[in-house]
Amino acid sequence: MLARIRVHLELRRLRAGLERQAADLQMANEQLRNEITDRKRADELLGNKITPNQAQLLF
Repeated sequence: MLARIRVHLELRRLRAGLERQAADLQMANEQLRNEITDRKRADELLGNKITPNQAQLLF
């Protein structure tokens, strides 16, 4: 019976760790999506030669 309790506690500990990792990955993905958006805007500025005044409106 004691071994079963230990296994249950270990599974709970591991599950909590996985949940933390998943949250960290979600945050990193959101940051990367934002960076991609910023870079696409910058590429558009360079490609279309938008004026600095127009650029301020984008950011």
